Amino acid sequence: MKKNLVVLICLLLISTLFTGCQFFLHVSFYGGSITGYVYEDDDGSIIIAPEDMSTAGYTPLANVTVSVHNVLGRGIKELEDTDTTRADGRFFFDDISPGYKCLEIEWGSKVYEIRLYIPKSKIPMPYWATSHPKVHYVIIGIDSYPNWLVWNDKEKKSMPVPNYDVSARDARAFKRVFVDRNRMSGTCYLLTNKNATKANIRYAIEKAAWAAGPNDYLVVYFSGYADWEIWAGGVTKPLDHIVPYDGKNYGDINQAVNSVITDGELESWISSFPNNNVTVILDVAYAATFIDGEVREQSFDEFELLALKGKGYTVLAAAETYERTKAWESEGSLFTTGLLEGVYAINDTYITAYQLFVYARDWMWEDLNVTDQNPVFEGPQNRVVYIRNPYKWR
Repeated sequence: MKKNLVVLICLLLISTLFTGCQFFLHVSFYGGSITGYVYEDDDGSIIIAPEDMSTAGYTPLANVTVSVHNVLGRGIKELEDTDTTRADGRFFFDDISPGYKCLEIEWGSKVYEIRLYIPKSKIPMPYWATSHPKVHYVIIGIDSYPNWLVWNDKEKKSMPVPNYDVSARDARAFKRVFVDRNRMSGTCYLLTNKNATKANIRYAIEKAAWAAGPNDYLVVYFSGYADWEIWAGGVTKPLDHIVPYDGKNYGDINQAVNSVITDGELESWISSFPNNNVTVILDVAYAATFIDGEVREQSFDEFELLALKGKGYTVLAAAETYERTKAWESEGSLFTTGLLEGVYAINDTYITAYQLFVYARDWMWEDLNVTDQNPVFEGPQNRVVYIRNPYKWR
């Protein structure tokens, strides 16, 4: 099947000198949308590129004010829209009316004006610049925890977390079903074991947010390890948290706390998404601590734990606050397996996260007779995360 080609109309202004600083402009507009990235080079130059150029060594400029003005006549302008660059330096304007425009970029004490002309056009827009919803995935599965210790009753000492080789398999299976076979799938970041560090998980969520359009969806899936508390320096800290690959629960208390992902941190990361169309799936022990609305008593002043409860997100927790999760060695975690089974068992064309949750929960309770793992749901029940058959958005 042939893919539609997207025609880019680019404006390039090079080497305009402002008080010793060189200013490069290169933006792209698709019909009525304008996008670009603002960077600073190591020599003080300001560069605007049509795509992500962070790998080229440029430093993204966040929180730079960019505005679009209608040019009504000589020296007469009217503000149409304003945006602020994200962490990666990107700005984006949708539904800009055709005509002569002035793009203003405020950097430091300077305001740079660039004249544009937006033609009337039916040029197709890329998926991240349209109202056509896509689901962006951050899928995490961790079995290996080299820096995390648990008490072993048989050995009577602390030992590394056993590697059951379940969570990475969960993540890969989740991707095969929810990404590879989903009509709504957009970008996908699959992080397993040593790639699933705290920094990489945060970066993947931010990248998904940067790629998203105003009506898109985000799904963050985590299968791995969670603990009831961390201990370090002889002090225990009850925290609502999940553990990345480089998580550490011993040694210096600051290092230990800063190496986990608390519910407050996760909420702050996903809050960068353009809307609240976010589904978080936690197939870990004590998963409901992220949505029970309770802040654990702790004294580490740098953390003000903000649970995901009541934030407008959809959260699927595999177990209650005090429960651990179960898994099959040959197939994977029970809750994740139930979600995957639900995609095939539910006959609807549009499948919501709540439908999948109910199917997985009832399948565990009724078919497997599981009595000591009780999944918990939080948030809107009408959030579509899977479209079975081809569908043309209109």
